[in-house]
Amino acid sequence: KVGEWRPSTGVNITDREAFFDPGTMNVTLVVTTILEQPYVMLKSNADLVGNDRLEGFCIDLLKAIAAMVNFEYKILLVPDGKYGAFDFETLEWNGMVRQLMEKKADLAVGSMTINYARESVIDFTKPFMNLGISILFKVPTDKESAFFTFIDFTKPF
Repeated sequence: KVGEWRPSTGVNITDREAFFDPGTMNVTLVVTTILEQPYVMLKSNADLVGNDRLEGFCIDLLKAIAAMVNFEYKILLVPDGKYGAFDFETLEWNGMVRQLMEKKADLAVGSMTINYARESVIDFTKPFMNLGISILFKVPTDKESAFFTFIDFTKPF
C-alpha cells in the first residue's frame, strides 16, 4: 500500500519512496481514457491541445496524484472509444484494457467497472466511487389489509 484516497481528505500518499525509483524518474506516463461526463470531457475551447483539452473528475484526480508524486503524463483518448471487453470470436480484448495489455498505455483513468474478466488481465486500484444502485419501493401502511392477506383468494367475491 502506497497511499489511499478518501472523499473527505482526497489523496494521501503514505509511501512516497515507492514512487521515486531511480529507474522511473524523468519518464512521461501514457494515460488512456474515454470520454464520459462528468469524469472525462472535452473543454469547449477548440484551441486547446494535449492534456489541456480535457477536464472532469478523473482528470482532476490524475492532476492531483501527478502533483503529489511528481510525474508527467500524456493523455490519449482510447482509439476505439471502448472501456474493454473480450471478444470471443477474435479472442482479443478491445478498448482501454487492450491499450494496457499491449503496453500502449501505462495507466487508464475513467469510470471503468471492475469485473472478474478485466481483473484477470489488468490490475485495478481501489475504486474511487461506489454508486450502490438499488430499487426502492413503498412498504404498505394499511395494517388491516396486510393482516387479512391470507384470505385474498376470496377476492373479488
